[in-house]
Amino acid sequence: MKSIPEIDRPVRASVTSPNVLKAAFRKHVMGLYFDGTLKPSEKSVLMTLATFLGRRGLYPSHEAIARACCYSVWTVIRALERAYELSIVERTYRVKREGGKKVRTSNTP
Repeated sequence: MKSIPEIDRPVRASVTSPNVLKAAFRKHVMGLYFDGTLKPSEKSVLMTLATFLGRRGLYPSHEAIARACCYSVWTVIRALERAYELSIVERTYRVKREGGKKVRTSNTP
């Protein structure tokens, strides 16, 4: 029977340091890659994504991730969609108030 990786448990950034989260996330991604669940490009994008994690969270643009891992923006988007499907990462949006309405400020289509 396989042991449950640390990342399978819910972890909050405010409780755990960013370095511990990065290490657990990378370990989980590598495990999925070696199991054949992730393609090489998906693994690369997710490993690069981990480098953006800081104390205030994780909000890089698709373009910033693409530049950092030397893939196209569409490859990054496809890799992130796959990560959302597998529940590896959770999609959140940054919003601000403009005239009483909430407006997205990141990765707007």
